[in-house]
Amino acid sequence: MAFRTILAVLLGFALTRALIGATDALFGVKTPGTAFFALSFFMDTIAFLLGGWLCAIVSRNDVQATIGLILFGEILAIGSAVFAWSHQPHLYSLCLLGMYPPAIWFGAKLRKKLMAR
Repeated sequence: MAFRTILAVLLGFALTRALIGATDALFGVKTPGTAFFALSFFMDTIAFLLGGWLCAIVSRNDVQATIGLILFGEILAIGSAVFAWSHQPHLYSLCLLGMYPPAIWFGAKLRKKLMAR
C-alpha cells in the first residue's frame, strides 16, 4: 500500500472519531434516551460521510483507501459494539455497523462528483 493510501485511511478514521467524540461530549447525558440515540445516529452518519470525503481527498479518489477505511472502521466498530453492548440499545449498535460502510462509500463518491463539476 502506498503511503498516501494509509494516510488517507488514518486521517479519515481520525476525523470520524473526532467528530463523534465531539458530538457525544456536546450532547452527552447521564441517562440517554431514544432522542439522544436518534440524534447521535444522525450525527455519526454525517461524521462517516465526512470521513469518507476526507479519505477520498487525501488518497486522490483511490478506491483502495475507501475500502481500507471501511474495513478498518468496521473492525474497530465491532469491537466497540461488543464493549458497549450492555450500555447501548442493541439496535443502535447494529444500525451504526450497517450505516458505516455505505456512508463512507457515499462520502468518497460525493468528493468525486464534486470534483467532476
